Amino acid sequence: MKILDYDSRAYDFRGAIEDIIQVENLCKLHELHYDDGFLKENYVNENGKSLQGTIFHKRYYSKPESFLSIYKKFVREFISPLWQEDILIQKIPTFRIHAVDSRALGGGDDLNVGSIQGVHKDSDFNHSKHEVNFFLPFTDVNEDNTIWYEHGGSFVPMMTKYGQIAQWSGSTIPHGNKVNTSDETRVSVDFRVLPKSKYTDNNLTSYTNKKRFTIGEYFEEV
Repeated sequence: MKILDYDSRAYDFRGAIEDIIQVENLCKLHELHYDDGFLKENYVNENGKSLQGTIFHKRYYSKPESFLSIYKKFVREFISPLWQEDILIQKIPTFRIHAVDSRALGGGDDLNVGSIQGVHKDSDFNHSKHEVNFFLPFTDVNEDNTIWYEHGGSFVPMMTKYGQIAQWSGSTIPHGNKVNTSDETRVSVDFRVLPKSKYTDNNLTSYTNKKRFTIGEYFEEV
């Protein structure tokens, strides 16, 4: 796992997300009133559908253009040079809200390791083991609202600040979240990169958005 610094003034992800989801203070998002039938108790009780069903997710996925323009520029200028070959990128990064009192992972039958819940590898959910994950938070994280991943036989937190991005292998490394007992919500996206040489056309689909892992659906060329 690597944590890379980038210029948040050149790539104003936070400003774009605040505009899209209409929230000024992202880390206090949990204090807002939900008017779309989203029930906090569903979030806390690990109802997977709620994790991508809030009004904030709907706003993000319905009009992501202003964010995607920054994202694609960022990929061309910052991410693509990390490879010495052509790459494919996830067309629309997955939007996450790790709200206070929730674990931001769905499914009550997942593996728990101590306080780390929902432990899994992305390859458990059809993702290629050749994918490289990027974790891009729009808030500074803390130990309660970040991703925990296996390293050296134990689980450690992915401690990133705004202006940093974590590069890692979510397809091969077990990871999960804690229940967020802090007083701050984490708002982030994550996306995958696949070296084009490792691409195969198949009928497997993403567990989250049901898109086929093909160029034009889940992936696009840089």
